[in-house]
Order: sequence, then C-alpha cells, then structure tokens
Amino acid sequence: MAALSVAGALMATPASAQTTQERLDHLLQQLAAQQQALEALSKEVERLKRAQAATPAPGKAMAEAPTVKSGNDKVRLTLKGQINRGVMVVDDGESSEVFHVDNDFSSTRFDLIAEAKPRKDLKIGGQIEMEIQSNASNKVTMTQNSTGTTTVAERIIDIYLDSKQYGRLTMGQGKMASDGTSETDLSGTGVIALSKVQELAADVRFRQYNATAAFGPTIDAVYTNMDGLAREDRIRYDTPKFHGLQVSASHADGGEFDVALRHSGNVDGVKTKAAIAYANSSSVDDRKQINGSASVLFPVGLSVTFAAGSQDPDAPAAGAGDPMFWWGKIGWQTKLFPDLGKTAFSIDYGQSMDFSAQGDAFESIGGAIVQSLDDWGTELYLSGRNYSLKQTAQSYHDVFAVISGARIKF
Repeated sequence: MAALSVAGALMATPASAQTTQERLDHLLQQLAAQQQALEALSKEVERLKRAQAATPAPGKAMAEAPTVKSGNDKVRLTLKGQINRGVMVVDDGESSEVFHVDNDFSSTRFDLIAEAKPRKDLKIGGQIEMEIQSNASNKVTMTQNSTGTTTVAERIIDIYLDSKQYGRLTMGQGKMASDGTSETDLSGTGVIALSKVQELAADVRFRQYNATAAFGPTIDAVYTNMDGLAREDRIRYDTPKFHGLQVSASHADGGEFDVALRHSGNVDGVKTKAAIAYANSSSVDDRKQINGSASVLFPVGLSVTFAAGSQDPDAPAAGAGDPMFWWGKIGWQTKLFPDLGKTAFSIDYGQSMDFSAQGDAFESIGGAIVQSLDDWGTELYLSGRNYSLKQTAQSYHDVFAVISGARIKF
C-alpha cells in the first residue's frame, strides 16, 4: 500500500508542478512590477524634497541664487543697503512746516563688500559704502523745506585683514575706533531714537521768545552726543574678543587718535552692551574728549540705556566752559502682533551744557514706536521730540518735531 501511494504521488507530480510554476512566475512578475513602482515613487519623493528645499517659505529670503557676480571667482561679492524715508512736521513756536525727508538717524545707503578667505583663520576684504540722501532730515530749515539736491557721500572705503586669533586691521576711509561708542543701544528703537537726538531737525533754528521772534542758534549748534571721531582716513586695529571684551585703536590724518573698549554679553537671558572711548583731536580742532554708553535688555523686554560724554577744549573761547552731555532711555519690546514681528516702545531724555557758550542749557525729550515687519525686511516708526534751549541772556521757544516713516533693508 505504501508503494502504491508513492507511485500515485509521483504520477501526479508533473501536473501539480506545472500549476505551481505558473503561479510562481505570475507572483514574480507582480513583485517585479511592484518593485518598479516603488522605485518610481521613491524618485518622485526625492524630486519633491529637492523642489521644496529650493522653494523659499512664505516671507523668507529668496533662494540663494547669486544676484551679484564678482569679477574675480576667488572673491565673494555682496551687495546690501537700506532705504529710509519719512514725513516730518516741525513747529518752532512761530510757524510749522511739513518735510519729506531721508531719516538721518539711519540714512539711505548701499554697500559693496568683497571678501576672500585664503586661509581658514584669515579673511581679506574691502568695503565701499555710499550714502545717498534726498532732503536729509538734519539739513532742512524752516525757511527752506527742501535742500534742493540729492547728496552722494562716501561713508566707508576700506580694506581689511580679519583673523579670530590675531584681530582685525583696517585701512582707508571708515569708522574711527571711538565711532559709535555713544550709541550703544538694545532698545529696538535705534532707527529713530538714539543719543544723537539732533539728527531729526539739526538745522532748524530756535526762535527768540520776544516780539521779533528772531532766529537763534540751530539745534546741532547747542548739542552733540560726542560720538567719538566719526569716520576719517585712518588705520585701525581691533583686538580679538576675549570674554566679550574688545579693544580698538586708530590714527587718522592730521594726527587725530583714539582708543575704545567695548563689551557685550548675555547672562541668563540678560543682554548687555557697553562702550567707552577716549579721543584726542588737538592737532585738528583743539579738543580732547571722553564718552561712552551702556544698554541692558532684560528677558521681559524691558531695556535701559545711558550715554554721556565730556570735552576738554585746548583753547576755549572767551566765556566758554567744558561742554558735556548725558542722555538716557527706557524701552520695552513685545509682540503685539506675533505674525508681524516685535513692537518696540521707548522714551528718552537728554541734556547738554556749555556747548556753544558758558551757561547754555539744552534739553530734549522724545518718544518712539517701532514696528518690525519681519517677513518684509521693513520697520515702521513714529517718533515725537521736543527741544528746548536756555541761555543766560536770551529765551527761546521750544522746537517740536514728529516723524513717521519706514526703513527697508536689503
């Protein structure tokens, strides 16, 4: 019986084997088709990933395709800048005017930066920064509300060597070491509210407080924030940063020189920034000065900023003293409109004494609101400021200025 069973199985094998083979062939064909489909699907997923990576998210920077081409393939060329325009209304106590201005707190400008990196810790570069202003806010007057011409002026024409280990050496027209040391600011309203409060309406004159209402001195003739030696043809060296500290020194044409110490830090979310400088320009305009500023920003958005300075003229005019100034600001940053960006508020107050003559007392109080539009690279601002001057032999009307405008950076 066992033998008969085996024989019967062997006799049935060819038909069963043929059916199984057909099934196996059909299954293999299905697996091959599925494998091809999976490979095609995988390629499509990879294509979509690459397309998504190359497409900018809404409001973000455009894809990093170069729009400025360098004439030297070893040097990277960058173009950047900003446009800052506003509408300003000024009242000098006797009359008022409306001005369409370039905001001189942070003027319209563009930069070309060329940079090569021949070694891992060495960058060689150059920068050309030009300022283009039509009707600058610090140049209009109550008798001529248009300056009449567009000015193009050099700000920076530099070459530099930069190393994290050895520091930065800069040569050319540019910032002296002390430049900016009176304008340290973390408030978020620097586009329209810094210690250089005269920039809003610098050439507007005070009007005498009498029947004639004659014009007196301009605002910038009785106030300055003593912000170092500005920009000159010079050579400058900045040390590497050490625990947030950096020392800078520079020497300019005519024998001017200065030195500055800067510090920045962040401890438990509390941001700090400070600077102090000494400048000697006795060989050019017979003066020496010391100045500085500091700003603190707390995690809750509250900020406190202070600046001060004093000058020591070598040959003061008869009856003149040693000019000095001080200025302070309280700010607050929050997100009133989370989809837009930060909203910053500030109020500030400053004084200068003995700047144009012994006994002069200048005061300014101002407020500002700045709304950032992050997706547009733009800031909208509104600011109002009052200026007052007291002199020993004369009284003047206050000057009040308000400005609203926008700054877009590119």
